[in-house]
This record gives sequence, C-alpha cells and structure tokens, in this order.
Amino acid sequence: MFKVGIMKRALLLIITVTLLFSGCVEPRIEYVKNSWGEVNEEYTEMVTKVGVHNPLPVPLPVKDIKIEIFMNGIKMGQGSAVKADIGANTISDVVISTKIDNDKIVEWWVSHVKNNEVTNVDVKGKTILDILSITQFDYPVEYSSKIKTQILDSMGFKNIKKFGGLLVESVNAKWGDVSKDYTEMKVNVKFKTSSPIRIVKLRYYIELNGIKLADGVDNVNKDLESSKNVEFSVYIDNSKIPRWWVSHIKNGERSVGKIVIKPVVEIAGSEYKIPLIEQSINLKTNMFGE
Repeated sequence: MFKVGIMKRALLLIITVTLLFSGCVEPRIEYVKNSWGEVNEEYTEMVTKVGVHNPLPVPLPVKDIKIEIFMNGIKMGQGSAVKADIGANTISDVVISTKIDNDKIVEWWVSHVKNNEVTNVDVKGKTILDILSITQFDYPVEYSSKIKTQILDSMGFKNIKKFGGLLVESVNAKWGDVSKDYTEMKVNVKFKTSSPIRIVKLRYYIELNGIKLADGVDNVNKDLESSKNVEFSVYIDNSKIPRWWVSHIKNGERSVGKIVIKPVVEIAGSEYKIPLIEQSINLKTNMFGE
C-alpha cells in the first residue's frame, strides 16, 4: 500500500512535469520586485522577489535557481535562490540573492557614460527542478530591463552670472573621453566681456557623499574679446567610483554634495578667481525603475 502511494505520487509528478514542459499547463510570473540587500566594499547584494503562480495540483520541486546578471554586456555577478518553495494552486514568493562584484563597477560606469547614461540589464539563468531525486530538469529564466540616469542634469549649470565687466551667458556640460582611469566632463561657457580678458586656468572640485571625485586644474590660456565660447575639462577620478557607488546605494540611491568651478582670469596683469559655479548637488536614481 505504501509503495502504491509512492508510485501514484511519482506518476502524478511526472505527468505534471510533462504538462509543464509541453506548455499545456504553465506556472506564470505575477510580479518581480527588486531591492538592495547587504552592501559592502566587496559586493552589492540585489534581492529579487518573484511571485510565481502555480496552477498545478502539486508543489513544484524546485531545487535551485541559478542566475547571472549582465549590465551593458558586462557580467557583474551571479546569484542563487534563497527561498524557492512553490506551493500547489497558489502564488509563492521565490527569493533570489545576486551579488554584484564591486570590482566591476568602474567597467560598468565607463559603459554607462559612453552609452549616454543608459544601462541595459540582462538576467540569464535557469530553474533546476529535482524530480524525486531521480532526475533534474533545467527551465530557462531570462528577463531584461533598462537603467537611465541624469547625472549631468543634477549638476544644474543654469544660473547666469555677472562679474564686473564679464558676463556668463550660458553654461553647458557633456561627457567627453572616458577610460578606466578617468571620466572627462566638458564644460562649455559662453562669456561676454566689455574689455579684453585672458582666462589662465580653471580650478574644479566635485564631492558626493563626502567622497572627493574630482579635484584639479585645467590650464586653459585663452584670450577673450567681446563674446566667446570657452570649453573647460573637468576630470573625475574613476578609482573613486566604487566607493561612491557603495555610499550611493547605502544612502537609498541618493547622493548629496557640491561642485565648484572657478576660472582664474587675468585682467590688467592681475589674476582673479571667478566663482563661476558653486552649487550643491542632489542626485537621486532609481536603478530598478519601480
């Protein structure tokens, strides 16, 4: 009698799995919710809760779920199921923990900036079904999403200022060259002056969440007469990006700080620092788009 009961359950399970893979009766995903878990210097944990509706009369024998996460084609990390119990005739939460390798953050950052602050996220993996410890089936799991940020927009560059006979008509910024070592931010300023002025150099400073991302001098050496556009270069130290990333995620995807850009001009043989930009930064992101 005991053996007959086991055989009946085994047969039901085999029939169920056959129906599942034939497409006749399929569980479906009702929702996917992402949140950040543990964040430290080594990794950033992404916790994914997947609501799975199982219309079948028996629980699904899920052994594990293995996934890999790619951002702009870069493998950032891998994960597995923390909770994978899928009950019968119900919606069950499957919880997956994915650890993003923070050593890959700079490589991702470079791709993100080069792609106009857009990241394509691809998750690829498989669900492993264990049938009575006799055989296993792999069920593919794939989904994609997109991350968009507006980092340059968060820096403003909108206030028109006047310094004596020097008028700043407009300030615009765009990304320049990007490498594993630095990210160039090109700042274009339209000046209007009533008398000849020489711009000697540019001092700049960017800080976010207490982390100094940029601090340097760009030697410009350009003469201004009446009206002229002048382009400066501000260089972000990419070795600081992982530390900023950790602080940004820990702070609920929010960064506060300031940006200071001061051209040094020469007028009648004397040098003067112009506080062209001295403003706060309030950067918020929504990586999961939820």
